[in-house]
Amino acid sequence: MNKLETLENSLVEVINAVFKNGKKTQKQEVSDVSKLNLVIKPYIDAKKLENSATWTFSEIQSEIYRLADYNPKNKETKNRPFEMRVIRSVEQTILAMEKVNPNNYIGDTNSHDERLKAKNYKVAFNHKLGYRFDEEGNLKLPSISFLPITTQEVEGKNGKMKTEKFANLDKESLRTVSQDIASQHFVLAFPQTKKSRESSGKQEKTVYKECIAINKFMTKKLEVYKKFIESNGKLGNSECISETDAKTVMKLRDTLNLLLDTRTNAEELAFQLEEGIDADISEVA
Repeated sequence: MNKLETLENSLVEVINAVFKNGKKTQKQEVSDVSKLNLVIKPYIDAKKLENSATWTFSEIQSEIYRLADYNPKNKETKNRPFEMRVIRSVEQTILAMEKVNPNNYIGDTNSHDERLKAKNYKVAFNHKLGYRFDEEGNLKLPSISFLPITTQEVEGKNGKMKTEKFANLDKESLRTVSQDIASQHFVLAFPQTKKSRESSGKQEKTVYKECIAINKFMTKKLEVYKKFIESNGKLGNSECISETDAKTVMKLRDTLNLLLDTRTNAEELAFQLEEGIDADISEVA
């Protein structure tokens, strides 16, 4: 068994375990993403040795799904939590592989005032102060790259406290970066991904707009039935919705009722999990 086959077997083992953890807590998600990070990066690095092509987000994601024998379009086996873990890990893997520095200083290195201007910080790739993983798969970033400008409350001349900016020059300390911050940095470095995700968001907005239109349409139908009943059959129409259409509406009603009940249960569970989650889960450091 060669090195690539060994890495592939390790990756498949982790992927299968992560897939089973799809229903578990946020704390488990953070752990799963770190475990994926440890096996995805070396696997992709080994695959890249076969050819010099750059692996894109969608290509890495598709490769993981292939190894998991997972089809995201199959509604019966769809596992959204698993997909989110994969998305998080692929984002972080690319940040580490490309050694992305989200806040590389491009101004005058001898000017303290220039270091306090946000416009002087740009994204850099293959940078010595860029993203990397630690031995446990946690995403790390040098302090200067994570937060180049800090603020602090200081006492002014009149004795009142005021907020003052300071340049962070700490290149040695490594900060653990939260999943949300990492995702923001990923979009900052690869803005083309934002467009595709916005497209998906627009589709959802379109569906909800259609729901508003459906609600207005059904309200009008309701008024027709009300008139028929209140007028003892003299006004309105008792057949403004056909039997076939009525079955469609009833099916929609049942789905909406189930959706709302499940949503309530999910919100209650999320609250319970949030109350029990350790403080380090949301650590941005």
